[in-house]
Amino acid sequence: NEDDKTLATSLSYRQKFAKKGRTISFVSDMNFNDKTQDGTLNSDNQYFNYGGSIIKKDSANQLKKNSQNTSSVNSNVVYTEPIGKKSFLIFKYALNIGKNDAERLSFDNTGNTPGSSPNYNNLIDSLSNHFVFNTVDNAGSLNYRFVDKKYNWVIGSGFGSANYQMYDIAKNVNRSVAYNNFIPAFTFNYNPKQQRRIKLDYTGRTINPTLLQIQPIIDNSDPLNVNIGNPNLQQGFTNIINLSANDFKVLKSRYIFMDLTYTNSDNSISNSSTVDVLGRRVNQYINVQGVYGYRGNLYFGMDVYKGLQLGLNTSGSFSRYVNKVNGIRNVNDNTGMSYGINFNYWGDKWFNFYLNMNASDNRTVSSIRPGAATNYWTYQLNGNTEFKFKKIKTYININIEGNMYQKSIAFPDQKDVVILSPSIRKVLGKTDAWELKMYVFDILNQNTNIQRNMSSNFISETRNNGIRKYTMFTLIYNFSKNGKPSNMGF
Repeated sequence: NEDDKTLATSLSYRQKFAKKGRTISFVSDMNFNDKTQDGTLNSDNQYFNYGGSIIKKDSANQLKKNSQNTSSVNSNVVYTEPIGKKSFLIFKYALNIGKNDAERLSFDNTGNTPGSSPNYNNLIDSLSNHFVFNTVDNAGSLNYRFVDKKYNWVIGSGFGSANYQMYDIAKNVNRSVAYNNFIPAFTFNYNPKQQRRIKLDYTGRTINPTLLQIQPIIDNSDPLNVNIGNPNLQQGFTNIINLSANDFKVLKSRYIFMDLTYTNSDNSISNSSTVDVLGRRVNQYINVQGVYGYRGNLYFGMDVYKGLQLGLNTSGSFSRYVNKVNGIRNVNDNTGMSYGINFNYWGDKWFNFYLNMNASDNRTVSSIRPGAATNYWTYQLNGNTEFKFKKIKTYININIEGNMYQKSIAFPDQKDVVILSPSIRKVLGKTDAWELKMYVFDILNQNTNIQRNMSSNFISETRNNGIRKYTMFTLIYNFSKNGKPSNMGF
């Protein structure tokens, strides 16, 4: 059971001064959340050896009560001052304040007599805690911007600080952590023609550890994965260089896009895992060197026949991730290639459609087991078709989504998911103000969210059941203003 209350509000102010180019803007977002949860944890765990024999059993029958109260205020001020016809100084300041009051209580069942009702009245101190996290982040920056007809660029840097404070109410212990942030940035835009653009961008940012990484909250819902904090975790720094270009010809409806990105990290925050004979992992965040990656994307699209557009895309990526397994440094190389094709047709005739198909090849190899590389393909499909019967003011829409994974040794029973969702819409009234719609979601009743992840030397697949087949009836009234419908419906 969960009770969740959320309040979000935003305040903004912008002003242009008499001097051309001089502006100031202020934006502040405020969010408040109050959440309470309670539920039972019933688990029966059996551990097997390679021969198939059970070597250990454990079980849990517990009541979990969680409460969390959070608030945050994120504010930004930007002031622009012209120092010439084409030059500007940009001053930025950001202040983010947050508070998180979280309490987790676990109670053991003392009503263990067969046939008796559960009696959760024994508080488990080792699995219960009450923390208050306070965060204050602020950063200021100064940038110089030059603007010309065909090119413009921005260069600058900023400095800031991140301050974390944690108070353990149950143990009456305070802990404070502070980090200084350096924020360099550079952007160059070149526009040789109206519909042609080249952009080079560099961003450097610090990666601060979170309090949950320094001292995570105890959670026993997954006995095979236990997290412990690392109070010696240090700040990391990431460099990101991006080059992109696009060219669009309006008369030929031809579009080309290219994107290249390189990333490397110093003192990257990674993971150290210790695996015991039962297969249980104890995880701790650590700092490592040697993490980097790059990726590239290329897209080409054009009209092939009177409103029918064809698009082709391909992308490739490589990433190196470093961690430790049982104290041994482990280098993981992940390579991916993706190929896609899409068709779409939009016109004023009796139908419209789009169809997108994508295939991706995924490969990972780990230095501690170089002979056990993992390689598999994934396939995605999504499309939509609309049939328009204008004389009878009736419209039929069919939407399809599909996700398929190649079977592997680790996942031989892979299930493919296809979600087919049709709808029919009828426009009513002389002024077409009313609409009656019937929508069927997942008519094949297959909706399942499947995610496969290759991280370190571990391969995992998670399946989450979603809301499956249902039918929805909708009545819509379109308010008319200045002769144009505003599409407000209820």
